[in-house]
Amino acid sequence: MNKQKTLIFSLSAMLFLTTSFLVYSWVEPTTTMPGSYTAPINTSGTAQTKTGEFGASSFVDANNPSYYLNPSGNCKIAGGITSDLTIENINSSDSKTLVTREYLDFALSKLNQEVITNSSNMLYVDGTNPVCPTTMLVLFRHSSAGWALSSGSLSSWDAVVCAQSSLYDGTPYLAYYIHSSLQCSNSRGTPVTATDGNIICKFNASTCPSGWARYMNYMATSSCSAAYSGTALTCPVSGHAFSNVGQSTAYIGVCYNVAMSSITRSCCGYECTHNFDYCYSSRYSSCTTSISEIGCY
Repeated sequence: MNKQKTLIFSLSAMLFLTTSFLVYSWVEPTTTMPGSYTAPINTSGTAQTKTGEFGASSFVDANNPSYYLNPSGNCKIAGGITSDLTIENINSSDSKTLVTREYLDFALSKLNQEVITNSSNMLYVDGTNPVCPTTMLVLFRHSSAGWALSSGSLSSWDAVVCAQSSLYDGTPYLAYYIHSSLQCSNSRGTPVTATDGNIICKFNASTCPSGWARYMNYMATSSCSAAYSGTALTCPVSGHAFSNVGQSTAYIGVCYNVAMSSITRSCCGYECTHNFDYCYSSRYSSCTTSISEIGCY
């Protein structure tokens, strides 16, 4: 019995001494690890590089789990995504290629954008009843019925074609965009707005100045009376204020009855009322209201 206890004690002592020798005599190797060895991903603060692909169902921000990258779904990030790629390196025909703002600015700068500087420049504007810039002329308007001249009457339109005018002087244009309001004032006229919305120039004259044209029948007229020596009557006609009415003419004479071959009564403004009556052309006179103001463009 005593021999067994002695043997067990001896073996235990030898095991303890051997273990102590192995532990305290260990020296960390100083040689480089074999090339086939790679350090595992760990939780240390040391940066690690992996040469192969790295797959995961998602990548979550450790500080804020609400931001993540999900390769198979939608991603959510905080802040912007930037790229160190130069413009020259972004050259892909794939329509889904992501590009940087630098590339977009570069690409847009290469477009041949027209700068409005002279009368040959054109501009197309669409929308709900679009208008041209104040420095441009309206050439055409488009509606459901098609394209129409700017002078046409449209209640609504969806596009307009404009042209730059080298004559623009900062004041509104008159109808048909030939003259401006300033040119009207400089020509001793007065810019007024017609009932159709166009601006025209009102002159205190019976005709438009050279280089100007009359706008519709806009004018002011003075009254007159027609008189015929064969009768004791006169036929007056009233004038009117500046408006789109035009001139009026009054006639006076005698009515001639064809059936009776005789003059039956006097007439005023061809108002013979008997059957077969007409105003005898060789026995009447007339007068036309005179123009005191005229509208031009």
